[in-house]
Amino acid sequence: MQKLVFEHQGVLDAFMKTAQYLASLPTHDDIWGHVKEVMVKFYNADLVAFAGPVEDGRVKLHHLVLPSDVSRDLLEADEFQEVIREVLESGFLSWRLLTLGNPYAVIFLPVNLGNETAAVMLVGHASTDPLSNELLNVYLA
Repeated sequence: MQKLVFEHQGVLDAFMKTAQYLASLPTHDDIWGHVKEVMVKFYNADLVAFAGPVEDGRVKLHHLVLPSDVSRDLLEADEFQEVIREVLESGFLSWRLLTLGNPYAVIFLPVNLGNETAAVMLVGHASTDPLSNELLNVYLA
């Protein structure tokens, strides 16, 4: 597997800011669908999902794009639930190198509405390498 390198830092930075703006609009369902398509088509994401809190303390996943070797059950495991809850509470991104059938570098991005983190976007790339500093810097911008 190849090392993750991102060559279009400015484009992704603009996209992430636009995605947060779009998340504040009332037609979330269409927006989530469009964002997942963009992440797959333009950023070569192998895995995309969104998660939001539900009343029982767990998180609900929606608008998933999963590779054939990853089941939804893996993303609903306690380890994923814990990371998603941490991002929802802190408002800070997180990332993990996880084995989900094959190795994936997965980043957990907060989606903010005003001063609150309302959802988390999961973006995964099939890789045995951690996310490159360049890609992490894009997400931190």
